[in-house]
This record gives sequence, C-alpha cells and structure tokens, in this order.
Amino acid sequence: MDADLSGGVIKQRIARKGGGRSGGFRTIALFRRAELAFFVYGIAKSGRENLRRDELETFRLLADE
Repeated sequence: MDADLSGGVIKQRIARKGGGRSGGFRTIALFRRAELAFFVYGIAKSGRENLRRDELETFRLLADE
C-alpha cells in the first residue's frame, strides 16, 4: 500500500514494464479490513495529478457501504 487515504480508501502505485515509477499507474481500492477489497479506479500517472476532494469523499462513502 502506498497511501492510506482514510475511510477505507487505499492508493496503490503500479509500475509499468519499462516505465518505472513515474511511468506507471495510480489505482484506488476500497478496503474493509478482514472483509472485502474492491478495485474502483485506475489511471496513468501522466494522466492527472491527484484525486479531487469531492472524488475522495465519494470513494469514502462507497467504502463505508
């Protein structure tokens, strides 16, 4: 896990073969400890910077479900 964004939202960076860390992907997973994990979002790191505040809040609401 690269970052715990709280509320059951986890950010994980995934390297792309030959691209290293900066040429990889950002993924978001919703996680409920000892229960379930769901992959919900992925984008190339070059595609955008970070999640917007409203996106993060929506992911937290989904993780709570």
